[in-house]
Amino acid sequence: ADGTKLTANGSSSHAGIEVSDGNALTVWGQGGGAGTLVATGKSGGAGIGGGNGVKGGTVTINGGTVVAKSGRTGTWDVGSGKGGGDKTGEFFVNGGSVHLANSGMCRNGYPQNAAGAQVYCVTVAGLEGLVRLEDLDAYGTNHILADEDGKVYLYLPNGIYSFKANDVSYSATVSNGPTVALRATPYWDSLSGTEKSAFCILMDAGTKVLEDGKWYVVERGFAICDLTVNGAANLILADGTKLTANGLSSHAGIEV
Repeated sequence: ADGTKLTANGSSSHAGIEVSDGNALTVWGQGGGAGTLVATGKSGGAGIGGGNGVKGGTVTINGGTVVAKSGRTGTWDVGSGKGGGDKTGEFFVNGGSVHLANSGMCRNGYPQNAAGAQVYCVTVAGLEGLVRLEDLDAYGTNHILADEDGKVYLYLPNGIYSFKANDVSYSATVSNGPTVALRATPYWDSLSGTEKSAFCILMDAGTKVLEDGKWYVVERGFAICDLTVNGAANLILADGTKLTANGLSSHAGIEV
C-alpha cells in the first residue's frame, strides 16, 4: 500500500522472499506508487527467488519500489540461489522501480516485459520523494518513489525515449544493456552570452571517468578522488554546488 515498507530478510541460506521453482509472485503498487519492498537473501540466497542450491520460480513486478539483494556477490538478486541452476522461472518487469542492489544480476541477464521483449535498467537520477513520470507510455507506472540516493530504476525495451520526471526533461537510449538517463540541464555560454541546455549525466562520488563527447553536471556538493577525463568532456557546475577533486598518490586532482 502507498506509504508502507516491507523488509524481508532471509535467514541462514534462504532468499529474502522464497519463490522456488513451480511457484510465482506478482508485486503490484497502488495509484500513488509509494509502497516499498526490500528483500535481502542470506549467504547464497537470492533477494527474491531460491535459497542456496534452490531453483527460483516466476517473479513479476508491476509497480511499487522493489529492492532485491542477493546474499552473496555472484548470486542472482532475482532468480535461483547459488548453485540452483539456470533452469528457473521467468522474471518480468512491467512497471515500478526495480533495483537489483547487490550483484545486479537476474535470470538470463535481463528480465522481460508482458509483451515478451527483453527490458534493460534505465537509471534516472537527480530526483526526490515521489516521482511523477510523463510521456513514457511504454511503462506501466506513472508514480514511483525515489530511493535515498535520489534514483529510480526503470526497465525499458530497446529504443530512444524522451520523458519527464517531476517536470524535468530526460532522454535515454536503450541498446541491449543498462543505461543512465540524461538530464536536461541549463548552463551559461559565456562565448555567445546566452543560456543553453545540454543533456547531462548527473555526477556523484562514484564517478571516476568523464567520457569523450559527454556532458556531466554536479548538482550536489561532494568530494571525489582520482577523477580522469577521457577525451573531450563537458562539466556543468550548478549554482551553489562545490566539487572537491583530490588526487591520490602522484595523480592530479582531475587527470586531463
